[in-house]
Amino acid sequence: MQREKAKKNLIVVAMSILLLFLFSFIISGFPVYARSPVIVIQPGHSVGYDPGATNSSTGITEAAVNAAVAGKVATKLGQLGYTVYLTHPVAGCSVQSLLTNAEANSLSNVANAINKIKPDLAISVHHNSGGSSASGYEFYWSSYRDFDQEGVYEVSGLWAGDTAFRDSSPCWAAQESKVFASVLEKNFNGIGIDHRKTVERDDYVQAHVTCPSVLIEGGFISNPSESLLLASDAFQEKMSGRIVNSVSEYFGGATKDEKAPTADSITTPESPTTNAVFTVTANGVKDDLSGVSDVRVAIWSFENGQDDLRWYPAQNDGQGNWSAKIDIKDHNNEVGYYAAHFYAADNTGNDGFLGGVNVLVTVDGGIPEGISSKLLSSNQFKVHFKSSEKYSDVLFPVWSINNGQDDLIWYKGIRQTDGGYAVIVNNKDHGYDTGHYAVHAYGKDNHGKETLLGTTSINVPGMTAGSIV
Repeated sequence: MQREKAKKNLIVVAMSILLLFLFSFIISGFPVYARSPVIVIQPGHSVGYDPGATNSSTGITEAAVNAAVAGKVATKLGQLGYTVYLTHPVAGCSVQSLLTNAEANSLSNVANAINKIKPDLAISVHHNSGGSSASGYEFYWSSYRDFDQEGVYEVSGLWAGDTAFRDSSPCWAAQESKVFASVLEKNFNGIGIDHRKTVERDDYVQAHVTCPSVLIEGGFISNPSESLLLASDAFQEKMSGRIVNSVSEYFGGATKDEKAPTADSITTPESPTTNAVFTVTANGVKDDLSGVSDVRVAIWSFENGQDDLRWYPAQNDGQGNWSAKIDIKDHNNEVGYYAAHFYAADNTGNDGFLGGVNVLVTVDGGIPEGISSKLLSSNQFKVHFKSSEKYSDVLFPVWSINNGQDDLIWYKGIRQTDGGYAVIVNNKDHGYDTGHYAVHAYGKDNHGKETLLGTTSINVPGMTAGSIV
């Protein structure tokens, strides 16, 4: 009997071990995901309710700049996989808000809303006010928390007669606030304005939230020139990129932006071209996380290798298309093929090659003296003026004969490789008018005096079935 009972016990133990093994194996087959950090961004003040600091000479308000930077930070953090909230809405930003703009006028509401979702980090975005020459950024963190009264003592505040609370034994959230402030300080270095100070101060939100929190004063709205800088999209991209990288570094750096900007295409409007001044463009340049800082293009002619290599800064049209104008006189007036290679950097220093295009510059020996024109397509024609006389500029007023001069446009001629000037006219800029166009040429000498050089006309035919592609 005892032998049978012992045998049953052995079977139970063996089955238990087997089931434990199987359970462990099954559990190990499921991935375990860590929760992404939750971050709250507070745009200081509130557009439409509380403008904050206002510069009377530039009209720039702190609330508008705070909102713009906060929106960019929140969007970029979301793209990196963080769980992000704004304390109140920012126009054009789809990140979820905790409060309305009216509700966010109360800092108590702001702190309570932040605490309710138990985030891992809260960042307040502000900009400063002081004298008209005051400049630079500051960071504020608080050792005092209202829920932790141990070690609390009072000190003189920043303003006369003001007092502030500090804590000689700060809680974990307060200690981490100081850590994050130091990360911000490091990453803001070289942003374009100076670091003034990192301050321990009991600002309301920082002293009443349960998570690490830092208030950023990004610069001085009261300084006219600095307010214009702070309101520029380029500087806001730079600042938001540095805040985002600071967050990534604080949480381990795994999601730090390490990719250079990209471009959709590299183009030139005409190749082959007889223009002695040609344009090259990097289209759709973008950097989703840190923003594009600058774009430049290396240009050289194929003649004699890269002996005429020259770098040009590209200009942004505001839509992400960056162009540079190249004058062959800066390349020994050489004709033939030119190479254009574009490079771009973002606001965190990532730099890379965008792409390139070759441009063929030729000489048309068949252009007659004086003013002439030729049809290029059903809706484009090219106007030339060639003369042995030298002019600093040649202007071409062009209009269709339909309805008088209601579509008159003055075109600035582009210098040609044969010494003349030319311009391409597209009838889409003239209401798609067909029929006869009048073309005049005026020369401008070095004293600015204009002289009529000649007139001509050209017929732009209407669309036909054969011209439709």
